[in-house]
Amino acid sequence: MRMTIEQLMDGVDLKRLQLLGRLHDAGDERKFCDYRQHGGDAINRAKHLGLDQGPSVQVLDIGCAFGYFVRACKLLGHDAEGLDRPNPMYAEACSLMSVPVHVYYIAAGEPLPSEVSNYDLINMEGFGLPGREGVTHLDDVPAEALWSDWVFFVTDLLDRLNSKGRLAITLNAGRAWQNNLAEWRAAFASRAEIDYSINRIYLTIR
Repeated sequence: MRMTIEQLMDGVDLKRLQLLGRLHDAGDERKFCDYRQHGGDAINRAKHLGLDQGPSVQVLDIGCAFGYFVRACKLLGHDAEGLDRPNPMYAEACSLMSVPVHVYYIAAGEPLPSEVSNYDLINMEGFGLPGREGVTHLDDVPAEALWSDWVFFVTDLLDRLNSKGRLAITLNAGRAWQNNLAEWRAAFASRAEIDYSINRIYLTIR
């Protein structure tokens, strides 16, 4: 199925959606109000992951923001939901988009809530790092500690996948501690097949 922006946004109050950045004093996060760019990215991501064909699957999008990817998945026939931190603008946007969301702050060393489980695909794009109390700059934390936080988080995500489930991660630029493929294999190869493509990591449960 080929989806268009018009199909993705059909029935959404676009005027209200585009106002959200100003209404919530969102600063740089106003970018998400550009539904053509971010909706188009969501459609392309769904196609890249093969969600425009095949059977219905259970999908979780971590860091879903306005919920474009979740909405695309649902319109393609999948059972999809998002997860993101508490944010009034995100909450209103997801309501406008009719997107179900788990509201949760991801903290270092803490597992996700038990109800966040049983997925065939977990998608995550541009997610920075599980939060550490009192830390606002990554430079304040040794790379080894950041990697340890990341391993705990990714392991927790793998625990929430069904048999043969996939974890698809688009990495942030400039995070050297995330881009060492040998470290990924050492940490996760016993549980998952690992594929790497430019700035993307794919793990498939064995």
